[in-house]
This record gives sequence, C-alpha cells and structure tokens, in this order.
Amino acid sequence: EERVIDICSSLGAKTYINLSGGISLYSKDNFLDKNIELLFMECLNSKYTQKSKSFVPRLSIIDILMFISVEDVKEKFLKGFKIIK
Repeated sequence: EERVIDICSSLGAKTYINLSGGISLYSKDNFLDKNIELLFMECLNSKYTQKSKSFVPRLSIIDILMFISVEDVKEKFLKGFKIIK
C-alpha cells in the first residue's frame, strides 16, 4: 500500500483505481491522507480461461494478461466494469 501511494504521489495522481480484490488490502483513509481518492473496479465479465481446473475470480490484471491479449482485455474487460466507491 505504501509503495502504491508513493507512486501515485510522485506522479501527481488524485485518484487510484484498483481491482476489487484489493478492498481488503488497501485503506481509503491512508490514501486520503495523501489527497488520493481510492476506488475499486469490479469486472462484470470476468471469466476467462485459466490454467486451474476451476475458475478463480478477482485475480490481478497480471493473471488476466497471461491468458488474454491486450486488445481483448481492452475490448472485453475494460468496457464491462463498475466502479465501487
């Protein structure tokens, strides 16, 4: 969390959006202390082929990019999401 806040601060970010799996990892108050709004993104169409036998939801974008092209992520995932405040 501290590293993410430091990166956001160094870039002058006013908002940081993380996948909803980070809700239990990050504190909105810690971000607000640095004048950064913390929001979470929940993918509505989140199923994709993984190597596991059963689908594991809400993993990181890194996992998604291991199995899906950047173009498909833009087309199928980034257009189908909602922001959680």
